[in-house]
Amino acid sequence: MNKSKDYLKSWHYKKIILQEKIFPMKANIQRDTLIEAEERSHIGAAILKLPLTYREPIILYYYEEMKIAEIAQVLGIVENTVKTRLKRAREALKSHLKQEEWEVLGHE
Repeated sequence: MNKSKDYLKSWHYKKIILQEKIFPMKANIQRDTLIEAEERSHIGAAILKLPLTYREPIILYYYEEMKIAEIAQVLGIVENTVKTRLKRAREALKSHLKQEEWEVLGHE
């Protein structure tokens, strides 16, 4: 508790508060944009670490916004196989990204 109180009394915190009063939304928007870009790059890097069989359905489903039937047709596999690969890819991503602390993307 004392560390929290010390932080609230610190010059750094008071400077941030003053900047927010002078430039109310500019600081928050810029900060959120930077955090979101960093978090998206972490997710992208984690996706690229996946094996190709799991990477393809994830990219097609989330980035290209294709439906499962379309993905199955493009990849030449059965729809249930696409669903299984998506599930396994999500589990693998969850284990890769478990240690990270997400601010912006957690609210989407």
